[in-house]
Amino acid sequence: MANSVVLVGFPGCGKTAVGKALHENYGWSWVDVDEWVVDEVGRSIAELIRVDGEQNFREIESRGIARAIESGFDVISVGGGALGQQVNRELLKTSSNMVHLKLGPEEAAKRVFEDEQRALSEKGGVQRPLLALDENGKPFAGDTIDAMQQRVEVLMRKRAEIYQLADFAVDAETQSADEIAAVIVEKFPRG
Repeated sequence: MANSVVLVGFPGCGKTAVGKALHENYGWSWVDVDEWVVDEVGRSIAELIRVDGEQNFREIESRGIARAIESGFDVISVGGGALGQQVNRELLKTSSNMVHLKLGPEEAAKRVFEDEQRALSEKGGVQRPLLALDENGKPFAGDTIDAMQQRVEVLMRKRAEIYQLADFAVDAETQSADEIAAVIVEKFPRG
């Protein structure tokens, strides 16, 4: 069996949407590690980080990535910061085809800002705590798209080198999830 395709990239780049497109349009088996973590711990990632800390979340996330690889899923969506952990980088580099869904900081900030505003108004909480919460775990007060873009640019600079470890990169800014899925199927065909 071919190696799993692992979708990596900045929050908001479409890892979940592309994973769903590969599953629904091409029948690829798929798991979203963030969703696995939520199911495993029974609470949101934001709450897990707020209560137990980011390091605890990263350890659970690493277990989820290892289980997904062991299970042989065709496609695995991992969190935007998953490659920040050396254990994940080593495992994914040796046992998968990593695909970086590339997104510029302006578009990433727009997508994340809209997602967070929607999550705050609909659910009363945040989706991406490392971008939407301050160091005390509280939503940034009076947040603006400009403030979000500044946080995105800082985090993107920190992660730029690890995303370069991907085996393949695809533009996630101008292509739909279905278009990206088609590119991935062509590059990494199954069976």
